[in-house]
Amino acid sequence: MNPLMPKEVQQKKQKRSYNNSFMRKLPGCSFPNAIEKDMHGMQPLPSVLMKATIDAANDYRSIKYQAISTEQFDSARISQLARVIARSFALNEPMARHIQPPRNMPQYVYGKKHKDDFGEDNFGDWTKENIMYWIIRLFVLTEPGSSLNDIQVNKQLQKYSLAILNNESKIIGGALNLPLSMADLENEFRNNDPFIQAVYIWFQPIHHLLLGQESEALQTLCNHYPDFKAALEFGKVGIHFMVARSPSLPTEDTFELVVASVERFKELNYTYVVTAAANQWTGAAFELLGGVRVHFAPYRAEKKLIASSEELPHRVSSKDGFISDKDSGCMFYVIRIN
Repeated sequence: MNPLMPKEVQQKKQKRSYNNSFMRKLPGCSFPNAIEKDMHGMQPLPSVLMKATIDAANDYRSIKYQAISTEQFDSARISQLARVIARSFALNEPMARHIQPPRNMPQYVYGKKHKDDFGEDNFGDWTKENIMYWIIRLFVLTEPGSSLNDIQVNKQLQKYSLAILNNESKIIGGALNLPLSMADLENEFRNNDPFIQAVYIWFQPIHHLLLGQESEALQTLCNHYPDFKAALEFGKVGIHFMVARSPSLPTEDTFELVVASVERFKELNYTYVVTAAANQWTGAAFELLGGVRVHFAPYRAEKKLIASSEELPHRVSSKDGFISDKDSGCMFYVIRIN
């Protein structure tokens, strides 16, 4: 057994390995494309959201790896986790990999330092990976609405989030999870932070798609299901916000982060979990767990960016003007767990 792993987690992993002699790939999952306009937006919803079970996921769970809580991670380890996720998203997330940042770092960032519980740092290289890291640090690890002189850590994040370590205790995958409320959609971020201003130039089209989808999906769920509305009001809805892996973690084993996230919310007496699946893999994972499709936002229904074959000096762009080269979109899911 791995001495770095809590005893109860080791026992759960050992028990599961006895019941599984092999792992299966997730079932296929298809999303609509740009021309299927009747399948865009809100999806047909069942009259009742039935409680899902994770029993169907047992044959797909990792035998080798176990997701562990980040609750005891220090700031350095949380920052490492953010780096792993940022690297993966820059390479693999359909919008992030397609949208081109401005060629030049904004002048107002040069020589500036950002100070929070994760350190006092310069911005670093103007690369997509580093931009994504700062988005996670500014909008997820810390509270973007707090004062620039007193940036608050997002205290909820570590309690709900998970990581997978290799035998050398290196982070090779992780999931960022959070409680959700309607108030989160109305929170504004500080307008005097040069780092936020810099990354938002690139992040804005992604943020607008995700925020618009989440707002419409949550409002519709509240209108359709009084129990969901009550759960949201009482802080019993969680969001599986980001999940990613390094090349060291096989795709099949990454499913462990999704199912363990749902388990974590269930253990903490949450009633629902939602997610925005930017890839069909995440959609397949949630559907295996009983997730219900709520809203679909296509990537290529209309051009939202300047089209340019190369990065522009001071403007965000893409090669074809769309926010992704993938003829698919982002599917919002809900799963009832208690």
